Amino acid sequence: MRKIAVMMAMCLAVTASAAPFKKVLGHNFPVVKSKDLATGQEIDTSKILAQEKVKGVVVFYTSIRCPVVHAYEERINAMAEKYKDVVPFIGLNANSSENEEAVTAYNKEKYKFQSAIDAGSATAKEIGASCTPEFYLLDKTGKVVYHGPFDDNQDASQIEKHLLSVAIEALLNSKPIPAEEAEMPAFGCSISFPKK
Repeated sequence: MRKIAVMMAMCLAVTASAAPFKKVLGHNFPVVKSKDLATGQEIDTSKILAQEKVKGVVVFYTSIRCPVVHAYEERINAMAEKYKDVVPFIGLNANSSENEEAVTAYNKEKYKFQSAIDAGSATAKEIGASCTPEFYLLDKTGKVVYHGPFDDNQDASQIEKHLLSVAIEALLNSKPIPAEEAEMPAFGCSISFPKK
């Protein structure tokens, strides 16, 4: 737990200009309706969750410039591949400083899951996201059952808590996610919201 606290402090330092941490556990996540940057196909979380075999969805905020996101890409791709049939992953880019053409090219090359632009950072603003990468695990009804980082260390050799993985396994096995690990600040880079 000490390591998690240190990583949280790092996130707060990196995202000092961002909005305060918003607790959303148990709240409905906004329905994501967009197009997949790689294929142009529709992304609609309400339709995805309505599929019989799907037990949940992971929505997370990403960036093409954040070194913390880069450190996690291999792990994210591996987990997305592992759970693709039952808990698909959707990466959202809410950064106003990253143009769609560059994001599309990057995501096509790097990601093995659906990804989209969060136009105007609308979804990020509504749910209170402030950081990349920041993860939200939704249950079958679209409620947030986990909110926080992927794990407790961007250095893969130093991981002690596989937070998102544990949460997904709990969801799939109809078990409760430990309360002390169900919601915490993510760590990474601030989302660059559009200037008012």
